[in-house]
Amino acid sequence: MKKHSIRLGPQFINSLLVLSVILISFVVVIGLFVGNLINWTWITGWAIGAIVICCAWFALAKSTKMLFILENHFLYYFFFVLRTGLYFIPFLIAYEANSIFSIFGVIIGYAPFVVFPFISFVITKNIKIEMKTSDQFQELN
Repeated sequence: MKKHSIRLGPQFINSLLVLSVILISFVVVIGLFVGNLINWTWITGWAIGAIVICCAWFALAKSTKMLFILENHFLYYFFFVLRTGLYFIPFLIAYEANSIFSIFGVIIGYAPFVVFPFISFVITKNIKIEMKTSDQFQELN
């Protein structure tokens, strides 16, 4: 009887990582709010930052997929500029409407953007090592 194993691709693991960092930062912001250390503008700033991170993550995945399919590097550059604008717009909104959105909340909402490159390399490195050893094991049997 052959056992079938499910292999999760690096894209799924990276998406799960981004969502988990968003959830952890949400728990931290709510904990600070419950402890009366911050006010509600931090939560709205966090929300706009988290929404932008999700949109930028979608644009990154879409641009990478479209680069492999169409081989159009101009479209990839367009998505790069689009993501740069997506990162900048919430700061402008928080600066202009500082009674509704906190700039510090936006920065906390950007936590996956800061943490992701540090952790992603370790995870993909471990996945490649695990896949390599499982392939060698299957060759032996």
